[in-house]
Amino acid sequence: MAFSVPSRQALLTKALWTVAVLFFGLAVLGGIRAHTAVPIWDMWGGYLDFYVRQGDGHWSEWWSLHNEHRIVLARMLFWMDIAWFHGTVWFLIAVNYLLVLVAFFTFRALLLEQAADAAKTTGAELAALLVFACLFSWIQSENLTWGFQSQFFLAQLLPLLAFWFLYKAVKMQSVRHFGTACLFGVLSVGAMANGVLALPIMLAYAVLQRMGWKKAAVLALLALGCIALYFTDYHAPPQHGTMGRAIADHPVQLLQYFLTYLGSPFFYFAGRHSLAVPQLFGALLIVLCGIKALQRLKAPQEHPLDFCLLAFLLYVGGSALATAGGRSIFGIDQATNSRYTTPALMAWIAVMILYLPTLLKPLSLAQHRVVWPLLALLLLMSGPQLEARKSHRTALLEQEVGALAMELGVQDEKQIGRIFYDAPHAQQIASTPSAANLSIFGQDPIRDARLLIGRPGGPLPTSQCKAEIDDISTIKEDLHYKKIRGWIVSPEGSNDFQSVRLIDAQGVVVGYALMGENRPELAQAYGKAAKRRGFKGYVMADKAHAPMAIAAMEGACNAVATPPAEPPFEYIANAVDGTHVNVQTAQVTANSGWSGKDYYQSTWPGIKVLGSYVQGDGDTGSIQLRLQRGARLLYRSGPGNQWQKIEVRGTSTYTGRLPLSPEWSLLVFSSPALPDEFDVTLFDQGAGWGEWSAIAVREKIKEGGSE
Repeated sequence: MAFSVPSRQALLTKALWTVAVLFFGLAVLGGIRAHTAVPIWDMWGGYLDFYVRQGDGHWSEWWSLHNEHRIVLARMLFWMDIAWFHGTVWFLIAVNYLLVLVAFFTFRALLLEQAADAAKTTGAELAALLVFACLFSWIQSENLTWGFQSQFFLAQLLPLLAFWFLYKAVKMQSVRHFGTACLFGVLSVGAMANGVLALPIMLAYAVLQRMGWKKAAVLALLALGCIALYFTDYHAPPQHGTMGRAIADHPVQLLQYFLTYLGSPFFYFAGRHSLAVPQLFGALLIVLCGIKALQRLKAPQEHPLDFCLLAFLLYVGGSALATAGGRSIFGIDQATNSRYTTPALMAWIAVMILYLPTLLKPLSLAQHRVVWPLLALLLLMSGPQLEARKSHRTALLEQEVGALAMELGVQDEKQIGRIFYDAPHAQQIASTPSAANLSIFGQDPIRDARLLIGRPGGPLPTSQCKAEIDDISTIKEDLHYKKIRGWIVSPEGSNDFQSVRLIDAQGVVVGYALMGENRPELAQAYGKAAKRRGFKGYVMADKAHAPMAIAAMEGACNAVATPPAEPPFEYIANAVDGTHVNVQTAQVTANSGWSGKDYYQSTWPGIKVLGSYVQGDGDTGSIQLRLQRGARLLYRSGPGNQWQKIEVRGTSTYTGRLPLSPEWSLLVFSSPALPDEFDVTLFDQGAGWGEWSAIAVREKIKEGGSE
C-alpha cells in the first residue's frame, strides 16, 4: 500500500482543526481542575463582602469603586452566583467561557465580513479556526479560571460589540443597529475603568464615517454623561501610580510596560525567557496599526470595517497605556500577568482580520510563506496550552484550609495569606458569611465546622482506620489553636472522605481537618487509592498533645492516635536567608550517610549543604550536631517525611518526625526547656520516593583564609 504525503493545504487544515479542538478541550479541562469555591484575593471584598453589604441595604455598593473600576456588570453576576447558585463559583466560570464564545462569534462575523466574496473559502475557515484557538489559549488562564474575572472579558467584548454594531449602522443605515451600539457603549462603562474610552472612540468613528450630526450628538452626549457620572466621587487607588508621574519619573519604563502589555502573548509563546520578545511584538502591533490607519485615512468612508477594527485596536491600546500609567511603578514584568493577555490576544486577532484580504490568497493556496510560519506559531502556542493538564489539588487544599481557618476563627496569617493578603480583615469579612452559610462557608466540608468545636462528638464509627498525626505546630498569632497534619486510611484503603473530626478522651470535638493532601508514601503501603489520604487542619491548643480519636464520619471509621510531643524547636517555613544561620560545620559531631545535598543541589556562598540525597531517594543515614540554645540552621525535606526523624537530647529526650519542608526553612532551637548545650540527631530512614533530608550550616572560616 503506497503512502501518500498530504498536501500543504491538507496539513494546515488538519493542524488547525486539531489545535482548535485541543485548545478548547484543554481549556475546559483546566477550568474544571482549577475550580474552587473558595473566594480568592479580591473576591473577599468585591464578591462576598459586596453581597453581604448590598443585602444589608447599602445600595451604593453596586456603583462603588473597586480599585479604579466600577464593576457593576460583574457584580450582577456575583450576586447571581451567590443568590441563585449558592456561591459555588461554577456559574461564574461558565460565564467566562461563554463570554469567550461570544467573542469568537463576534470576531468570526468581522472576519467573514472582511473576507467578503472569499468568506466560504478554505482560507477564511482556517483563519476562523486560528481565532478560536487564540481565544481559548491557556496563557490567559487567570481570567478563565478565576470567578472574579468576568469583568476582564466584558471590558473587551462590550466595546467590540459596540464598534461592530456601529459599523452595521453605517453599512445598513440602521437606527436599530445604532441604538444597539449605543447600548453596548454605555454598558462598557459598567465593565471596567477603560470602558469609558468606548463612547469617545465611537464618536470619532461616527465623525470619520459622516454618520450625521444627530448621531454624533447622541454619542457626544452619552460620552460626556457617562464620563461625568463615572468620575463623580472618583478617587484613584493611592498605591497606584499616575500617568503624569510615570511620564516625569520613568518614561522609558512606561514605554516598555506599554509595549510588553501589547506583546504579552508572545512572552508565553516564546517560553517566558525575555521581556524583549513581547516588547518587539508590541512595537510591531503599533506599526501594523499605524500603516493601515494611514492608508485608510485617505478615504475613511470607503473602509468602515477597517475603521471598526482600528477603533477596537485604539481602545485596547488606550487601555494598555492607561494601565502602564498606573502600574508601571510595579515593574515591567507585571505587564506579562496572565490577565493582561486577554486584551492583547484580542488585539492581535483584530490585526489579523485587518490584514485578512492580504492573507487570504496565500492562506487558501497554502503557500510556503504562510504555511510554515503558521505551523511554527501553532507549535509555540501548544506548549503553554498543555499546562492546563496540571493538577491544582495541592494548592486548592491549601486554599480550603485557609477558608477553614476563617470558619473556625483561627488567626493563622500564613494560611489565610494564601487566599487574602490581610488575615485580620479577612476574619472580619468572613464573620457574617460564615454565620449565614454563604459561599464556601455554606458548602461541605467547611459548613458549620465552627459549631462542632467544644461539643460532644457523638458515637464513634465502629470500624477501625489506620491513622497517624505527623505534626502539631504552633500558630504565632493564635494561642487557642494549633495546626495539625496527619493521615488516615480506611480498612479498604479507598474511602473518599472529605474531613476528619479530632475527638478527645471525653468524647468532645477538639479539632477539625480537611482531607486531600498528597501523600505518595501512603500509596506504597496501602495502595494507590490511599495517595490522597493526608489531612490538614486545626486543633485546640490545650488538647493538641493528648491522645485523640481521628474520626472520618463519611468513611465510617476511626483511629486513636497519640500526637507527637511539643518539639523543643521552632519551624519557620520558607526562610531562605542564610544570614540567620549560626550553626557551623565544626558543630557536626557525627555524619553517617549525609555526604550529599538536597535533591536540588542548592549552594550559597559561605554555606555548606549536608544532605542524605547522595545517589537518590533510597539513600539513608543520620547526622549529629552539638548545639547551644538559640541555634539556627536551614532545613529541607523531600515530598515525603514519614521516615524523616529528629532526636533532641538535653535534660530529657525528644523524638519526633521532622517537618515536611519542600522549601528551605529555619529550625530554631530556642525553647526554654533546652539546656545551654544539647545534641541533635537528624535521621533519614526512608528508602522510598521523596524520602530525603538536608541541612545548611555556615562554613567555619579559619583565620586568614578558607576552611
